Amino acid sequence: VYIGNNLNGEVNEKDSIVIVENNFSSKAIYTLSLVVGAASICLEMVWIRITGLTIGSGYFVFGLILSIYILGIGLGSLTLKKLSPTDFRNLLLKTTLLISIPFFATPYLPLFISNIRVLFISNEPVYYFFHGIVYLVFLLLLMPGVFYLGRVLPYAFSMIDKDSNDYSFKCGVVYFL
Repeated sequence: VYIGNNLNGEVNEKDSIVIVENNFSSKAIYTLSLVVGAASICLEMVWIRITGLTIGSGYFVFGLILSIYILGIGLGSLTLKKLSPTDFRNLLLKTTLLISIPFFATPYLPLFISNIRVLFISNEPVYYFFHGIVYLVFLLLLMPGVFYLGRVLPYAFSMIDKDSNDYSFKCGVVYFL
């Protein structure tokens, strides 16, 4: 594909940069990025462990949860339209609430998934159907919170001071954190 690329090297005009006026310092944005990133990875690991305890340890457990996280974070970031500091505070509140709700279902998950497993006979086609149902259960449980987690990073990028000479460095730090 690269060798057959017929682009002539012309660059289109870039879109205007979205600037969100806010009172957050760079350190506050960095701290928020670190906390949200760490919480996201920790929650992903917790849900991988909970899923392993619920349906049994297998090679597909990591991929199941990771795919939900990638889908949710991607869709969340794609659906951002309006950016304002007030919306950002509401976003953080919604995110915190929605990522905590699935933990109330955690004590009931093993029994619920076990009951679904018992409904099916043990043969190969039903095995894949069972895991499809498990995927849907976890998708419905985790997607709302992960969707809002996907909105935090684009908001953080939009609140960085874009007038300074080290803008690319600041974006790199936010992405790193």
